[in-house]
Amino acid sequence: MQHDIENTEHWPDIVRESGIHIKTICKEIGVNSTRFRKWVFGEVKPNKKSTPKLIEALKKMLEVKRHPYHQSFGYATPEEFKRLQELKEGDEKRELLQQIEFRTKNGGMIR
Repeated sequence: MQHDIENTEHWPDIVRESGIHIKTICKEIGVNSTRFRKWVFGEVKPNKKSTPKLIEALKKMLEVKRHPYHQSFGYATPEEFKRLQELKEGDEKRELLQQIEFRTKNGGMIR
């Protein structure tokens, strides 16, 4: 689904589908994460000064999508899934599985 950043009704969906944590994006733009959540989910309307920061953050969030979920391997990328099938037991496979497990625990978040 294509989201319009100017439409405030799309903001929650943009945040839910993004692969970036709210706290991470808030640190990048210098905004309190609680305030950011209130703006996005419509509890508080952002003022004119903070609206450009919010729009900038949403644009960044729109660019980075969550990884799709795989029933057996959690949030493995297609490349990782293919690589897992090719690798035999060993340190490299164990390390790759740990990365996938970490991403799965974070709900598919990339950063």
